[in-house]
Amino acid sequence: MKTLIYSSFPLNCIPDSNGRISTRHINGQRIQLSYCSGWGDFPHLEISLIGCWSSWDNSIRLYPERAFSQFQKVINSSELIVGFNSLRFDDNLCYANGIEIKTNYDLLTEVWAAAGMPREYTWGVTRKGYNLKNLVAANTNIKLLEKKELAPIFWQRGQQWAVADYLVNEILALKQIWIHRDNLIDPIEKTVGLHLRGYNAPLGTESRTIISPISETEIELQELDEIPL
Repeated sequence: MKTLIYSSFPLNCIPDSNGRISTRHINGQRIQLSYCSGWGDFPHLEISLIGCWSSWDNSIRLYPERAFSQFQKVINSSELIVGFNSLRFDDNLCYANGIEIKTNYDLLTEVWAAAGMPREYTWGVTRKGYNLKNLVAANTNIKLLEKKELAPIFWQRGQQWAVADYLVNEILALKQIWIHRDNLIDPIEKTVGLHLRGYNAPLGTESRTIISPISETEIELQELDEIPL
């Protein structure tokens, strides 16, 4: 089965919990960052970068805005779409940016179910702590971006390569969670195994090719060295 694991990073910054926006300083100069109105403001969040792993060629690729049509072709070639919280976030963000995608297997909802919670977020029932950062920390040695809302700040500050690196790490982490989905460590209970619902899809191999479209001055696809786990 042709499996696609994907994630996306927003372009515009998200206000804090009090609705405040802020300016940042680079080399002593104050800059104004562009913001949306919140996590649910999909039309104005926009997308800086989309990353995915495709099982049929065992590769990771990154897609900026001008390559979204290429990403759509990859989606159309897929038989199974996997993400983390992608039913609520990434799918909607992509749709708002003209990309048609529908997650078949959301790792977050499956983790909730495996931990004895509803697949849909339920106030007072869904327990805290089952986020991607904690899940990855409990099950891999991959370092993720501290908070996803930092990605737009790095991007707007001109640190596109940093965002690309973080997104590659997130895709690698999602792939590892997917591969070991039948026996994950619970990030809260630590010793309790999480056994996610099965799906008829290949687990893949450990090697892969990283292809990145980010350069300092323009966007282009270029093959990078293979990165070991």
